[in-house]
Amino acid sequence: MSSLVNECRFRVCDKLSDPESFDSISTEPNYHPIKKRNFDLKVFMGFVQRRPDHDGRFVDVAWQVSSHYISVKEFFKNGSSFLRTNLSHHLLPTENLDFLIPYLIREAQKWHKNHPCRRPSCSKDGFVMIPLVIEIIVELNENVNLEDVVGDTEQEIRMIPTSEEVIRSLEKMELREDEDDADSFKKDACCICLEDFPDNAEVSTMPCHHVFHHNCIVQWLKTSHLCPLCRYSMPVHNNI
Repeated sequence: MSSLVNECRFRVCDKLSDPESFDSISTEPNYHPIKKRNFDLKVFMGFVQRRPDHDGRFVDVAWQVSSHYISVKEFFKNGSSFLRTNLSHHLLPTENLDFLIPYLIREAQKWHKNHPCRRPSCSKDGFVMIPLVIEIIVELNENVNLEDVVGDTEQEIRMIPTSEEVIRSLEKMELREDEDDADSFKKDACCICLEDFPDNAEVSTMPCHHVFHHNCIVQWLKTSHLCPLCRYSMPVHNNI
């Protein structure tokens, strides 16, 4: 673990420990078209730190939640990119995230294999909606001054949109079979919607060289100025 994080604990299940934390969170069906078998996925990540001024008890520092409908097939095909996008946080260093994600995928695979909703009797109108909960608790090092961390990453804490002028300037290009680098795109999927890049797909490339469906990255940048994969910072409005 990094000097910022002492330990990461997680569980994969079908019921939330704290359902109220999702009361004001809307589910994101726009990430993925509903397929025959889908996860109703809830992701909760909480950060705690042991504080001397609280008699050595753990104190909640930060938390983030998200809710998604995602096809089972797409989750197990491109789940690493999906989780990296939705678990990215300034208090969770990249090396910790790299270590954590394979365990989450494996636990989700084991849980899905044994979940009763995989049986056809649980389907409705030909669709199966399987509840899947991923809960993560990150214990931060008690010697870390979080004010320093927060001060250096203030823009990451606030969901600051990218400048409209920058969004409009994104170049839209069409992938063609005769393009030299088209094959490298086809091997991957857009990490925002998790759909593969088909021939003639309209895509845009960020300054960090990550490629996304054009419409996907435009919608993303309207609420965030950070690349979904590497957190490259895009220009924001001058009055923010």
